[in-house]
Amino acid sequence: MTDFSFNSDSKQILDILDCYIKDENIYNFFSSLDARNNSDAYNSTFDRENLPEHKIDISRRIKIENVITFGANNLTKHKFADLLFNLGKLSISLGEFPLAKDLFVKIISNPVKSDYYESYTAFSYYNLAKIKVLQAEWKECLEYLNKAKNTFLSNKDSIGLTDYFLLLGNMYLNTGNLNKAKKAFEKGGEYIDQINDKYFLGLIDNNIGIIHASQNEFDEALTYFHRALSYQQQLDNSNKISEIRNNLGLLFTLKDDNDTALGEFDLSIQSGLKNDYLISIAMAYVNKSVVYCRTADYKFANAYSDKAMELAIRLNDKLTIADVYKVKGMIERELNNFSLSENHLLTSLRLNSDIKNKYNYAESAYEIGLLYVKWQNIPQAFKYLKKASDYYLSISAKLQEEKINALLKNISMM
Repeated sequence: MTDFSFNSDSKQILDILDCYIKDENIYNFFSSLDARNNSDAYNSTFDRENLPEHKIDISRRIKIENVITFGANNLTKHKFADLLFNLGKLSISLGEFPLAKDLFVKIISNPVKSDYYESYTAFSYYNLAKIKVLQAEWKECLEYLNKAKNTFLSNKDSIGLTDYFLLLGNMYLNTGNLNKAKKAFEKGGEYIDQINDKYFLGLIDNNIGIIHASQNEFDEALTYFHRALSYQQQLDNSNKISEIRNNLGLLFTLKDDNDTALGEFDLSIQSGLKNDYLISIAMAYVNKSVVYCRTADYKFANAYSDKAMELAIRLNDKLTIADVYKVKGMIERELNNFSLSENHLLTSLRLNSDIKNKYNYAESAYEIGLLYVKWQNIPQAFKYLKKASDYYLSISAKLQEEKINALLKNISMM
């Protein structure tokens, strides 16, 4: 086969297509499309200063749509359904959620007479639930997950049930229900024991590490994160490596080790960029912004929060959007722009309340409490700091609880 050079988008799509059909025409098509997108004629700077950059999104969508058309005309129904499924998974990792949803709905809506069709349908529902988790739409997530679970149970599908419990645990984790999350992960671990898969072992260790970090059990968290990282590095899974590096950065942020935290966030971004894993990149940007705010590098803090917001809006990532408002409130508080800080932090609180994220709500409540202390609005400071303290007490996060209680004691004497 001719040796072609492709950009990252094309290579990932072609890696999938190559499993189903080998045809030089499709490679020629992608080569010409990449050349078209990279030519000066399509990269004019005319008026670009005032326009958002959509070139990458458009070219990616065009490529995937053309692969779908090519597959529909050249593959059996069974292979075409498999192609749609893998393109759907790729679309999720690239942050192309509307396209991913369309692909999985297409699989569900077009039954194929095959022993594997029930599995396709179940995993399509699972992936639709995954999108809903990423967009903090919990009700729809549970509806899709339950549809997937029923098939996994009837087929005695250990891998499917592992996926189910891990995603269920992630949903609980993202709403701050650590006890429910832990139970779901432990249940998923029972199925992992049956399949002994490094990928899943890495997932469960990463998730358990998050719970330990949230409860200030830093040594335990570090052990789990390093073990999870080892598993995913053995598999060269750059997306999962990016997620784990981000969690390590958060751990070092909690330990006030800012330099190490920034290093981990940089490694997270580096791994995420390999496959354009925007979900993890956006989280790393907002977390870098928090560290820069702590170190009084407000220019960098604001720049990274803007980068995070741009990606989060594109992904409809409500969790990260709420986090960006939190860090913007922190920045404005330190610059003594109290009214603007209050507005940003109240927005973060509202968004976290809307998506029922108790952990992030407590973080924002703590930050607005600090604002009101600085602004000398003691009743409001006490109100929000008490809310944060009560939540940290409920999850056994002793470090945060003790820090807030000491602050509450001080302001009660003001």
